[in-house]
Amino acid sequence: MGLDRESPSHFQFNVQFILEGLATIVIGGVSYWTIVDFPDDANFLNKLEKYVIISRLKSDGQASHAHENLRWQSILASLKDWKTYMGMFIDMGVAGPLYGFSLFLPTIINSFGYTSTQSQLLTVPPYAAAAIMVSNSLSLIHDRQLWSVLRPIEQVVVAFSIYVLAC
Repeated sequence: MGLDRESPSHFQFNVQFILEGLATIVIGGVSYWTIVDFPDDANFLNKLEKYVIISRLKSDGQASHAHENLRWQSILASLKDWKTYMGMFIDMGVAGPLYGFSLFLPTIINSFGYTSTQSQLLTVPPYAAAAIMVSNSLSLIHDRQLWSVLRPIEQVVVAFSIYVLAC
């Protein structure tokens, strides 16, 4: 049984995408005037803050956007830098397994005899366990205090509770 044009669920589905698309377009349009290009143009910074930021950028080899031009020499230098390619390999090493796990875990669980809905729901526990383990590990590494371990768990519980109540 497919969705035909007259079904209310199809109409609601279209309205959802239209509203999400409109929100994206509106936010994108507003961001053109609200996001500043460089500290020179930031009206929310005072003169001292602008001076500090611009002097740090100058010490890093950057100038104001009024003085910077796109040069082929800079592009070629970035293409010759080994750190560019190392970053690409690190990103592929993280993204490949992550997307492989995310995309194929429901199929793997489905092959155990579960329905597709059950398979989707059974993908939640590994992610929940990973979120708790990562947040706890980072908290312990960063603060080395037990109370900081509980804060991410509280956030996960609150977020999950909101999600459950919303459904």
